[in-house]
Order: sequence, then C-alpha cells, then structure tokens
Amino acid sequence: MRRLILAHLLLISLGSAQAAGEFYCCHDPNTGRRVCGDTLPEQCRGRAYRVLDSGGNIAKEVGAALTPEQKAEQALENRRRKQLEDASREQRRRDQALLDTYAMPEDIDLAQRKAESDVNLAILATISRIDEARTKREFDVIKSKYDADRKRYHELTRRSPAAPSGSAQPIR
Repeated sequence: MRRLILAHLLLISLGSAQAAGEFYCCHDPNTGRRVCGDTLPEQCRGRAYRVLDSGGNIAKEVGAALTPEQKAEQALENRRRKQLEDASREQRRRDQALLDTYAMPEDIDLAQRKAESDVNLAILATISRIDEARTKREFDVIKSKYDADRKRYHELTRRSPAAPSGSAQPIR
C-alpha cells in the first residue's frame, strides 16, 4: 500500500513538473496557423517564436535568424556601441584624473603659469645656444675653410686672390 501511494505521488509530481514546463509557439507561414509544442516545433526553426509558461504567458520572445546583412549591421552596431562605451569610460577616467589633480580652479592657473614659464626658459636657452653657435663656431669654421680654398685656388691658378665677395656675417 505504501508503495502504491509513493508511486502515485511520484506520478503526480512528474505530471506537475511537466505541466510547469515551457511551450514554444510560432506562426507557420505555409498554413498561417499558430504551431505550438513542448519542444520547439520543426516549423519554428529559424523563425521568430515565443516561449510560453504553463499559464500561457509569454516568458520570452526569440527573433528570427538574421540574414548575413542583418548580422553585419548588428556587428557594426555592436562595434559602435563598444566604441562609445570605451570613449565614455575614457572620459570618466580623464575627468576623475582632473579632479584628483586640481583641488581648486586657481591650481589650474598656477600650473599653466609654471608650464608657460618653463617653455619660455627653454626658448631663451635655445636662443642663447643658437647665438653662440652663430658667433663662435660655425662662422669661424666656414670662414677658415673658404679662406683656405681661396688661398689654394690662387696657388693653383697663379691668380691674385680677390677679396671675398659678399661674405655673410652672422645674423644677430
């Protein structure tokens, strides 16, 4: 008797578990009728269908299989969305870095003045080095080379050395 009751309870629980399952429904384009089953009917494969709970309520809607063009468009849209998310994340990171760097707007002004001052000092140092190169090294080397060329040319041609024509002076 006990076995019979256990078997009966087992059958009831199996029946209620199966009843609590899902149903799959779609429209058959050939007949225009709705096709449903406790497993996905063959007519629904590759088409849009609905998953219904045991009460007949829509639990989930599944779209039709995408065409290659739709798949490409979806991939493009996913890439665009990812780029926007990455850009947004990067902007949030930069914003946080800005807030972490400066406590007050005056700190930005101070940092700007220091950066400008550093650039001006670098410019002045570069100008000084350029002036030094013009006046001491390069022009002296150039003048010596051409004086030596002029002297040797005179020796080779036996012409009298002419005064240098239009010799350039260092630009200051």
